[in-house]
Amino acid sequence: TGNLPEVFRVTGLQAADRTAWLLEQGGAARVIAEIEQIHSDLVARLYTRELARLAPLDEAELGELLDILRAGLGSDLEMRLALQALMEHQHLSERNWETLIGAVRTIGSDLEQRLALTQAAEGMPIDEALVAAYLTVIRDIGSDLEARLALTAIAGHLSVADQAQLAEVIRGTVDIGSDLEQRLALQALAPSISSREAFDALLGAAAHIGSDLELRLALSEVVGHEPPAAWIPGLVELAADDIGSDLELRLLLKRVLDRYPDDRAVRNSVKEAAEQIGSAFERNQLLGRLLD
Repeated sequence: TGNLPEVFRVTGLQAADRTAWLLEQGGAARVIAEIEQIHSDLVARLYTRELARLAPLDEAELGELLDILRAGLGSDLEMRLALQALMEHQHLSERNWETLIGAVRTIGSDLEQRLALTQAAEGMPIDEALVAAYLTVIRDIGSDLEARLALTAIAGHLSVADQAQLAEVIRGTVDIGSDLEQRLALQALAPSISSREAFDALLGAAAHIGSDLELRLALSEVVGHEPPAAWIPGLVELAADDIGSDLELRLLLKRVLDRYPDDRAVRNSVKEAAEQIGSAFERNQLLGRLLD
């Protein structure tokens, strides 16, 4: 019987029953001490899941457990599942959330990181410090697809009033190397923009897109949501400076005119931008629209 505890720790045999027994014998501290002695990532995750399900942990206990998991679990899958159990069953303080997001950063798999971040976005408080920590993890994600999905996940949980945080998320898209993925991220974020700060952040991020097509599609999405007309000349100026294709520039400027047909400042900015179009055919098509 002397080796029986080690058998439990290695095999995970009766993990649910044993976690409940340990909890009854010595409370959460007893279970956490047991998890620290477990060398199997799978078994440590099983005990973590059962503890999270059975007992509310205080801030200190959650912090200790998160530190143990971060130091001891080598499997990206098991780490993500253990963190998922804590997010599902426990009430985390802001400090606990900071520690948990730090633990996500130790996950090497881009997919597992993104899945953990996506769940964190659903439950964590939206404030400057936590959003900054979240974006720091995203910068470590090598996959442009997974980074884009993680960015749009947190954006989906921002309220209309969280425009400063939205601006930070938008700025985070500049770390996406793929023009396609950055454009898809900006298109997903554009409908939430209601402040000049967030709008200007999007223009700054869009300036990093090298593809004329992808830049035109990103800016067209913004125009489609009809932000205040006073903001549009800045968008038109960016397009004129950064879109080299006469076709793509003409298509964007036409969309601007379609959305803001009667605004004099917008029309003047489009007329000035049209001078950047080298093709007489494309330029004349746009100038004809200006004369309508």
